[in-house]
Amino acid sequence: MLTFRRRARGSLALLALLLTLLAGAILSTAASARTLEAGGDFGCALRDDGQVLCWGPGDRLGRTSPDASLSAVPVDALGDAVDLATGESHACAVRGNGAVACWGDDSAGQLGDDGSGGDYVPVPVNGVANAAAVTAGDQHSCALLRDGTVSCWGSDAVGQSGGYDGLGSVGVVSLDAGARSTCAAINDGTVSCWGLPLALVLSPAITDAVAVAAGDEHACALRRGGTVICWGANDQGQLGLGSTAAPADWRDVPGLGGVTAIAAGGDETCALRGDRTVVCWGSGVSGQLGRGTVSSSPTPVAVAGLTDATAVTVGGAHACALRADGIALCWGDNRAGQLGSDRAASTTTPVAVTGVNGAVAVANGASDHRCAVIHDAGVTCWGANDRGQLGDGTTVDRIVPAAVRGLPLADEVAVGDKHSCALVEVQVSCWGEGENGRLGNGSLSDRATPVTIPGLQAVHVAAGFKSTCAVTLTSNVACWGARYIRETPTEPARWEDLATPAVIAGTSQAVQVVTMDNASCALFVDMTVSCWGLSDYGQLGVGWRSVDFGSTDPVPVTYESGTPLAGVDELFLDGRFSICAELADESFACWGDHHGNYARTVALSAPPLPDGDGCAVDAGAVRCVGDGAAGQLGDGYQPAGHYPLQPQASPVIGIGGSVRQPAVASRGVTETPPPTDGGGTPPPALVTPPPTVRADPPRVATTTPFAIKRAKAGRNGRIALTLSLPKAGGVRVVATATVGGKRVTWFQTAKAISVKAGARSVAIVPSAAARRALKRAGTAKVSLRVSFTPKGGKAVVRTAVVTVRRS
Repeated sequence: MLTFRRRARGSLALLALLLTLLAGAILSTAASARTLEAGGDFGCALRDDGQVLCWGPGDRLGRTSPDASLSAVPVDALGDAVDLATGESHACAVRGNGAVACWGDDSAGQLGDDGSGGDYVPVPVNGVANAAAVTAGDQHSCALLRDGTVSCWGSDAVGQSGGYDGLGSVGVVSLDAGARSTCAAINDGTVSCWGLPLALVLSPAITDAVAVAAGDEHACALRRGGTVICWGANDQGQLGLGSTAAPADWRDVPGLGGVTAIAAGGDETCALRGDRTVVCWGSGVSGQLGRGTVSSSPTPVAVAGLTDATAVTVGGAHACALRADGIALCWGDNRAGQLGSDRAASTTTPVAVTGVNGAVAVANGASDHRCAVIHDAGVTCWGANDRGQLGDGTTVDRIVPAAVRGLPLADEVAVGDKHSCALVEVQVSCWGEGENGRLGNGSLSDRATPVTIPGLQAVHVAAGFKSTCAVTLTSNVACWGARYIRETPTEPARWEDLATPAVIAGTSQAVQVVTMDNASCALFVDMTVSCWGLSDYGQLGVGWRSVDFGSTDPVPVTYESGTPLAGVDELFLDGRFSICAELADESFACWGDHHGNYARTVALSAPPLPDGDGCAVDAGAVRCVGDGAAGQLGDGYQPAGHYPLQPQASPVIGIGGSVRQPAVASRGVTETPPPTDGGGTPPPALVTPPPTVRADPPRVATTTPFAIKRAKAGRNGRIALTLSLPKAGGVRVVATATVGGKRVTWFQTAKAISVKAGARSVAIVPSAAARRALKRAGTAKVSLRVSFTPKGGKAVVRTAVVTVRRS
């Protein structure tokens, strides 16, 4: 993955860009560059292997020799960098152990070593440890620490390095430095800026900011609802307000919604929207708005031909985006080759950078290892390996990813406590600890390489703490490993080891399964959810928790009011004992040990805050946070301790650049004692599942026609259907697509779904073949054929076409 950072400033910017071009040949033959930084009159690059290279005047290159260099040379004694920033005449890097080192000009104390003048080689910043990221202005530097606090040093002439003191111990989630100012987004949704000209108290205050981006003299914040506000200088229209007038406080960017990410450069701003298009506004004199002209625009304009972007970043007079298929595109100023297009000419529309393959999905374990599916390259794992859970044929821990042996291209990977599983077409293979039968191959023995489960054909797999489950080709859930058993209300519960898959009764028409510690949950085609197992932390979502309460059979998840949870698009783990659901209306619901909200099913209007350790795919690269003592961060270092999730998490070495897949970090194995008493409103019988209470839908007149009210594309090829049904009957759904000239069955109900009259929801989850086709093509048009047969009547067919994209 390439991340293009802050622009060169001042009259020496062109020299820095020319030096970048001269250094290009060396950079292209070394390990892949992950971050490029342009300083006032020099440049630096951070490679995937942690090495930093710089070029330009000798006192900025981080080496003992004072000689200038027109080609990239390694910075002395700095081979473990994970983040990099350059200022006007200095540079800083975060090391793998969380320390920060800086070099270059120190006339304003921007190196942080209490020295003066400057240092040719990197010097440690005093008092800064556990840093997650670093940012640099002209003569000041700031670090975002893993505990969510900020530390700054250097020039404080306009308050740019001292104004953060008022932040106290709040959790900063996003940090960006401008020329003489710095802005931070706080985890309570507020924004704080210090220095000039951006220092201000946002009025009226906002409490829903999730990210911040600072330009030279302007800044913008992304709000939780997908809108954007900006403030500061506006002489080039960089605030997006439709004029070049500068307001005294922040303003909404008119007409801009559905934004998922923002980036700011010198005098321009860009936003990535949920439909994967990119819009930019502000200065366009070098074509950096990407709309085919060199004119500026005070309102957002679409980047030409870019319809499937997953990330965007802005430089001084150019911008870049990653596409869903892993291709990087850039546009704007190219006088020094910064577009990476093997041509010297600037361009006003996107041109392709050399393609990069990388991660397409990542799995977070309940223990100390992680795995990722690599595009066209199988599965790779890292971290603890004491039971062979990395699948590399050894029991040696790995602090950088190792390929799973003997495993071809995979569609999905799942990670449990000390075991892992992968889905390859319709076959499931597992490896690691065999205790409880969690590998599903009929044995309780460990395996350090994958073993295929005989007789099981599946479309989805999920691994839990001591068990594993899969959705079969017949749309049932089959599980193996530790299983909770309670046959009668008076009989004590027990745990049973299943060494081969067993179908869970009552899971017909399942489309997804999620397995956590002691319990599992299934999402069904009617978009409802049921769970089974032990509810010692409220994992069943029925409003009750106790070490004596559980269910062998699935029970419907309900809100505290007793209303069944419905309209669910997707399930995901939120921790070892908790689970969340994303609903069709883009709201969320969570239950279990969700940030201490035991038992109750909690409705949320925004994505839940991650809780604990985990990894996520970020534009094809994998970034991890949390405890790294077993090497599970994959960044080549083993720090002790447990740190909260930050956007600037450690990048995993050797995985970079392809498709961004949403992933939610799951909690590690930190033991929390189970509750000894109940919580919530107890069900009628302590040891038996509560009765199912479902309110009948409102009656609909029989004259109401059968219709597809909505067909909404979700993430990764999923589709949410809402049907209008005049009476009770049966519904069948067949979804197909033609991808690359080949017909693919996207989804097909195994049998008719029994439905009542009213509005009914159906979840469509793509088959393994569909996921592979979407992975290759990036987009597909899915044809839906929905057949409704009312009781005592003839079948009626409705059709629809939905465009889905890989995300």
